[in-house]
Amino acid sequence: MLDSTLLTARVVDNSLMIPWEILWGPDDHIWVTERRGRIIRIDPVTKVKKTILNIESRIADAGEGEPGMLGMVLHPNFANTPKVYFVYNYGVAGTIKERLVSWDWNGDTLQNEVTLLDNVPGGNIHDGSRLLITTDNKLLMTTGDTGSSNLSQNLGSVNGKILRLNLDGSIPSDNPLPNSYVYSFGHRNPQGLCYGANNSIIYSSEHGAQQSDELNLIKPNRNYGWPNVQGACNTTTEMNFCNANNVVPPLKEWTPCVAVNDLVYYNHPAIPEFKNTLLMAVLGGFVLRPRLSVLSLSSDGLQVTGEKEYLKDLGRIRDICINPHNGAIFIVNNGDSYPGSGPNSLIEYRNLQYTPITRPMSFKAII
Repeated sequence: MLDSTLLTARVVDNSLMIPWEILWGPDDHIWVTERRGRIIRIDPVTKVKKTILNIESRIADAGEGEPGMLGMVLHPNFANTPKVYFVYNYGVAGTIKERLVSWDWNGDTLQNEVTLLDNVPGGNIHDGSRLLITTDNKLLMTTGDTGSSNLSQNLGSVNGKILRLNLDGSIPSDNPLPNSYVYSFGHRNPQGLCYGANNSIIYSSEHGAQQSDELNLIKPNRNYGWPNVQGACNTTTEMNFCNANNVVPPLKEWTPCVAVNDLVYYNHPAIPEFKNTLLMAVLGGFVLRPRLSVLSLSSDGLQVTGEKEYLKDLGRIRDICINPHNGAIFIVNNGDSYPGSGPNSLIEYRNLQYTPITRPMSFKAII
């Protein structure tokens, strides 16, 4: 129970195996990546699900560690361009790589793989991989530092960055750096990426080391400090580096780390208490407090004005999506301990007293 809204829980599925991404598709189904190498499509009403892609044989470490099938996004004009973009890790320990691909949806299964970006250095840890298609039809992709923190400040490396690509995998001519995918740098392991109100602000959540998980406001060609800065610039060494390198400080940080993950912007009338908030999946880090964090924002979206914690008894919450019609929230978990185990649950939380509007709200405006 919130201040005045009762959310009713409904288990949609309890047999997913370490889901990493869940998306509400324009076909009114939930699309899921499982870290072991599957994409699953679920009807949230009937609960019928189908595996529409299985590439388990390619996945590094069989998806049992941090690498695997990770971030996914659907083409914004899916009805006319039914493409699915996702990232996966391949190879074996010591030679793990990361690949960004697109596949075509034929109404029943995925086919026609196209590699957009390949041979991105991957690792047993810190593979990033959240995706976002921007309003100008560019693809943003987060990458982690793979445990080699020096890569984050190296503009010749694609690791520890947020990358910007054309939807065919080429480098946009208006990228900040000539002939470079790099959009922002100095990241450690960003695993949340979303638009805010009116698609005018991009937020990212980023895993810190022992301290300073971050919520960042992403700006082109800006430095986010890692590994020279953790969180705010608040030591003499950090302040010197920040001043010399125009470092962007986080909007909010968490110490000790709580393992922040997926972000979605919520502004649906179904849950008034969550209007103009970021919903953030929290896996639970050194303080072992997995949860759904609801971050209240200022009217301009440039400040976090508060945080409330919910769903603290479900284990490691990995991802979130929203039904844009009725405002229901869906979450998936990843077990009770790092790096995750299954089976896992997909659960809906809905205000049953809310009557959906006749004309559905814009898919893009909600998520």
